[in-house]
Amino acid sequence: MVRPGRRPTREERHNRRLALGLSTVGLELGLSVALGALLGRWLDQQWGTEPWLLLTCFMLGLTAGFLNLYRATQKVRKTFQNPPNDDLSDPNEPD
Repeated sequence: MVRPGRRPTREERHNRRLALGLSTVGLELGLSVALGALLGRWLDQQWGTEPWLLLTCFMLGLTAGFLNLYRATQKVRKTFQNPPNDDLSDPNEPD
């Protein structure tokens, strides 16, 4: 926790950016599935192929969402394997 009047360290800033990036994963997964289902439903209505395009686009959206989830977890894994080095001084950070 950062006390008022103290700038966060490089590691604290890094962890905040990481947390903000991960906070969107659930939203991305939900939107991928919803957009796929809506597109499939609309295409089914246009071409009279119910329910095949709905199911196909739903599965594609689900796959895309889980692919984004996998990429995000790999990014986190790499980040924790190689944490930021505090030995390197930040020119903008006061001594």
